[in-house]
Amino acid sequence: MSEHEHARFKRWLSDSTANTQAYIDAEHLWDVVGSALDAGRTRRFVRRRAFSIAAFATAASIALLAVLIAFRPPAEDPTTPWQTDIGEIRSVLLADGSRVTVNTASAVVETEQKDVRGYRVDQGEAFFDVVPGDRPFVVSTIWGDAIAIGTSFSVRSDSNGMVVSVAEGIVEVVAPHASTRLTVDQQAHVHEATLDERRINAEVLHAWRDGSLVFEDARLDEVLQSISRYSQKRIAIGDGSLADLRVTAVLTIAHSDEMLDALGRSLDLRWKAVSDRLILVTRS
Repeated sequence: MSEHEHARFKRWLSDSTANTQAYIDAEHLWDVVGSALDAGRTRRFVRRRAFSIAAFATAASIALLAVLIAFRPPAEDPTTPWQTDIGEIRSVLLADGSRVTVNTASAVVETEQKDVRGYRVDQGEAFFDVVPGDRPFVVSTIWGDAIAIGTSFSVRSDSNGMVVSVAEGIVEVVAPHASTRLTVDQQAHVHEATLDERRINAEVLHAWRDGSLVFEDARLDEVLQSISRYSQKRIAIGDGSLADLRVTAVLTIAHSDEMLDALGRSLDLRWKAVSDRLILVTRS
């Protein structure tokens, strides 16, 4: 390929995620189909475990991939919005038998596309439990796409980028500048010109679907940021000496003050609302 042709190709890739996905689909046609068929013969159905403080210490532990060679057409106008208020979690059974669970303060829409089962996360987070089908299952954000068939994964989209976390199966993450393939307990963070991967505990990360927030040796500021997602107010550290405090806990999702009370009892902390928009956490 000449330099001019390469430049034209890069421009074509960056025009839309549909173009990027068409290229990725063609590139992975032979190696993906074989492995996906093997993986699809034994689909696992894992019964959700109810987390508890006592059980937490022991808890820490594609059916068929249809590949599109032709370009995927742009999505039509979005339909069927699913939105949640702060603190609300909503589960929706989709027409094909898949299920989407929408986390707090989030918005998901179904997009009409002929060749794919298309959905878009406009804000917040959603967990997709996908049944096999004859069309790929595609979840889009402004940052890129997550493509899967016969798998379980979450997609989060906000000003910090797109985060895709896999609980089961295989998910292809496609951004204008990069792509990667994730399997169980892997996560990808897409932001501007970067795509970073890391290992996760998907069962712990997705415990919010069962009404719990589970933290395993997490930083206190990360814990408070998670609790803030279920509150009308921002919750922050008000004592610099707490910056290095590590937290291992299970909190039942409820009003933010109830979660802070539970955290305070276990870690000897106290909290105070200093304005209509801010809560500060300090030592007792």
